[in-house]
Amino acid sequence: MADEPEPPRLLFLDACCAINLLATGVAEEILGSLPFQVCVTPRVLEKEVLYVREEPEHAPVEAGVERGESAAGSGSAEQPLHPVRLQPLVDSGALMAGGALSEEELETFISLAFELDDGEAETAAAAIHRGGAVATDDRKAIRVLRDYAPDVGVQRTSQLIRAWAGAGSLPEERVRGVLSAIERQASFVPPRDDPNRDWWFKIVGASRR
Repeated sequence: MADEPEPPRLLFLDACCAINLLATGVAEEILGSLPFQVCVTPRVLEKEVLYVREEPEHAPVEAGVERGESAAGSGSAEQPLHPVRLQPLVDSGALMAGGALSEEELETFISLAFELDDGEAETAAAAIHRGGAVATDDRKAIRVLRDYAPDVGVQRTSQLIRAWAGAGSLPEERVRGVLSAIERQASFVPPRDDPNRDWWFKIVGASRR
C-alpha cells in the first residue's frame, strides 16, 4: 500500500469551513487535534461576515458564537441567524491569524479574484506562497485552485472532522452530534464528490442522503 501523503504544516481555512467548525460547538477542540497549524487570512478574520443558525436556548454556545439579534431578512423564525467570530479562537491560540499579503501574494490574489470571491482568493493566494493547504468545500474554489496550483492540497470539512474523531477515538454518538450540529447550524452536508460523504452519512444515518 502506498504511503499516506504528509499532512500540510499550515492549513488556511476559508469562511465556509470556518462556519462549519464554529457550528460544531467544539471548534477549539477540533483545531487542537489536527496535525497542522490552522490559519486564517486577515480578510476572513476581520471582513467576512459569518453566521450560524441558532440552536435552542438550552444548547451550549461555543466560544466565538455571539447570541444577539437575528440578521435582518435572513433565516427563519424558528432558526434565526446569529453572527460568529473567529477572534476568540485566535486569542486562545487554537487558530493563527495570518499576516497581510505580500506584493507577490497580492498579484496572485488579483489573478484568482477574477474567478473567486475575495476571501477565497486571499486564502488561496496565502496558501500558494506560504507552503500551505486550503480548507474549503466550495466546488469552484477547489477546481480553480487545482488548475492554478495543483500542488496545493485541499482539505474539506469532512476530513477535518474525521481526523478529529479518529485522533481521539471518539464514540460514534459524539461524532454524530457534531455532524448533526453542522447540518443544523451551518446548513451543510458533504457534496456528492466529497470522499468522506459515505462516512458522514453512515454516522448521521442513511435517511439524510
